[in-house]
Amino acid sequence: LQMGEINIKMLSDLDGNKVKFLDSKFKANGETWVIDNGSEVNYGRDFLVVKDFTANCKNQSLFVDGRRESDSIDFFNVKLSDFDIAQLNIILGEIGLNTNGKANGQLILHNRDNTMYCTANMSIDKWNLNGRYMGDAKVRTGWRADKKRLGIQLVSTIDEDSTKHIPIDMRGFYYPEEDGKIEFTANFDG
Repeated sequence: LQMGEINIKMLSDLDGNKVKFLDSKFKANGETWVIDNGSEVNYGRDFLVVKDFTANCKNQSLFVDGRRESDSIDFFNVKLSDFDIAQLNIILGEIGLNTNGKANGQLILHNRDNTMYCTANMSIDKWNLNGRYMGDAKVRTGWRADKKRLGIQLVSTIDEDSTKHIPIDMRGFYYPEEDGKIEFTANFDG
């Protein structure tokens, strides 16, 4: 991550800081990203609020809106459009992963009763993981309140010469209210 022209308007008081982005740019992986005017971040000792934060680079975009406060239900909404997931390698490299592909979709994180939940409906086109082509992937998660469980599914598919090949098929359930119980199957076809 390389800082570029980051122009902000900042207001501070005893409760916290409010940062508004004005005609701002930064570089990541050699690409210039533009932060939309009106993108806003408010933060203080016990809160973080991101309001309509949008960054664009060529045909890809990232949108974040959400809040983390001590006395509210927390949520973060992340939308990706043609987002090059190689941007994440600066973080994933720390755990020995290297990836690329184009991500599209939405991820919603929310915290209720001190338990974090995630709802995702995303696709990753032309996904590569550690130099290996994994095909097109779908990631789906969903909370079932009646069963108090989070359903998780990650499936990648390669379609070649009228043949479907599935390198990864992972699916199962996470029960946060049952001491983190997990029921999960994973099939890897090398």
